Amino acid sequence: MDGRDAWVDIDEGALRHNLRALRAALGTSVRIYLCVKMNAYGFGSDWVAPIAAQEGMDGFACCDALDAARVRAASVDLPILLYPGKIAASLLELAQPGMILTAHDASSLDQCWNASPTLGVAA
Repeated sequence: MDGRDAWVDIDEGALRHNLRALRAALGTSVRIYLCVKMNAYGFGSDWVAPIAAQEGMDGFACCDALDAARVRAASVDLPILLYPGKIAASLLELAQPGMILTAHDASSLDQCWNASPTLGVAA
């Protein structure tokens, strides 16, 4: 234990069921990016991402480099949507090919614009 008085166990079958139900409800014309920030809310991005990919998710949303690295370390090659967790300047250090940057203010828009040639994408 890590000193906490409570924990949650996640049933893989239930996770798969819920992801399939989400995909069925939204259909294939809607792109689903599963949020796996904070290590998939403590459940393990490296555990959740492969399951989500197998169950039809289109990509992942992360706010820091560690979360994105966990998804990639799990051999999942779906797109990753990056949004700034703290400051817009962090977007450039997070940016890698195959990742989608997001802007929420003028500063983050500038960062996305500056990163686009480096990533080989059009802004």
